Amino acid sequence: MTAIPLADTSDLARLTRRTTIVRLVLLAAIAAVAAACVASVGRLDVAETTVLGAGTSGVIVLDLSSSTESAPPRDIPGLLRHLANAGGRTGLILFSDVAYEALPLGTSSEELRPFLRYFRRPPASAVPVSAATPPPARPLTPWSRSFRSGTRISGGLAAARKMVLAAPSAGTHDVVLVSDLNDSLFDIESLVKEIRTYRREGIRLRIVPLRPSTDARTFFASRLGAAAFVPRSAYADGLSGRSERSVNGATPTLLIILISVLAVALGVNEAVCGRLAWRSA
Repeated sequence: MTAIPLADTSDLARLTRRTTIVRLVLLAAIAAVAAACVASVGRLDVAETTVLGAGTSGVIVLDLSSSTESAPPRDIPGLLRHLANAGGRTGLILFSDVAYEALPLGTSSEELRPFLRYFRRPPASAVPVSAATPPPARPLTPWSRSFRSGTRISGGLAAARKMVLAAPSAGTHDVVLVSDLNDSLFDIESLVKEIRTYRREGIRLRIVPLRPSTDARTFFASRLGAAAFVPRSAYADGLSGRSERSVNGATPTLLIILISVLAVALGVNEAVCGRLAWRSA
């Protein structure tokens, strides 16, 4: 097919150069924004939700003293189920007046599921609870006889600290104390020293309170801050009995802005640099 020559094509040369420059600038801008979007996606912090913090591991220090019998019946199994659902790595210290390493740091959190059976209380009967009919107790455990004579929170924290420092590559320096915080008066001095050692070693200590007294809660809040206490909502999936994993992540504000800029750049490219359309006079 033979093209029809036009007498005024030379008048379009200036417009052609301008369009070429605009196309190149828009192409560079689109490429830069697209590259920034890819880099932003790679930095997105999306991880499994756990009381240890997103994507982290650590040590659970679980109080098995007799005073924890008054704790909400679903809290301990709910927390263990939550951690198992998270699918990370953990260690487990059980303590009363002595501490015992039940799971080494770096163990799959799935290994917490077998412990659930020791904290499931039998269903309450239809008979109203009274002084003559106390609430059902937890079933007997391998630690029922040896872990009921007292409470030394410092011993549990010391065992967790040694575990963390012995395996620094196994996870972040997080320890979660699960307790009613009803410590022995003879242990207070050792407990205060242990909390100071945690600060010095850079180990983050969080607390899952099992219905503590006001004085016990105030004691720990004054030394660790109110933010150290983990709310029940943080392990709500375990309390509800769900077994699926949950994830969380911050809103990718930068990525949203970059995508918006990219969309605008593409729109400008189509509007300014579209094909020349002939119209009738």
